[in-house]
Amino acid sequence: MNINELENKTRDELLELAKEMNISNYASLRKQEIIMRLLETHTQQQGNIFCSGILEIMNDGYGFLRQDTLLPSSADIYISQSQIH
Repeated sequence: MNINELENKTRDELLELAKEMNISNYASLRKQEIIMRLLETHTQQQGNIFCSGILEIMNDGYGFLRQDTLLPSSADIYISQSQIH
């Protein structure tokens, strides 16, 4: 499962995926919440999530994988210092 592909889907497409993955109480969720539930369920079932973006490394050594705009968003992925080489 690729988070970037999920971000590009419409809410209706995400709702269909949530239904297929047997996620409960998905109909009232916002798009970003549906994406998070899909990712959580996928991780529990298969263990891997793939994403691409631009890594912004902070002064303290940790970073955030950001979308192409480099603007902070709720879709940013935290990358710990130990994962950055």
